[in-house]
Amino acid sequence: MRWNATIGNELEKQASSISSQPNPWARQTKIYLPKGAGALKSIMVFDASGRRVYHEYNQFDSKQNYIELNRTKIPSSGVYYYKIYTQHDEYSGKMQVVEDK
Repeated sequence: MRWNATIGNELEKQASSISSQPNPWARQTKIYLPKGAGALKSIMVFDASGRRVYHEYNQFDSKQNYIELNRTKIPSSGVYYYKIYTQHDEYSGKMQVVEDK
């Protein structure tokens, strides 16, 4: 599966209700979903070329409104796009990973 940059730009505009904190990040970040998004099902992370670099499919805790990513799950610094699926919707966004100093 590859990320389509044109579609990615449109999704990014529509996904203003979700964000990752901190962004940019070096060690870990949390991607927050809006209240009422439903149980988290999966997350996919794509690099700037559209290659999928991380995928987790799971029944996350239905009370948890965020996904935590740490540097062991992301191969290198750079710009990444994510797509998150819940029981009700799908969300997407953009984040930047920087080198840890």
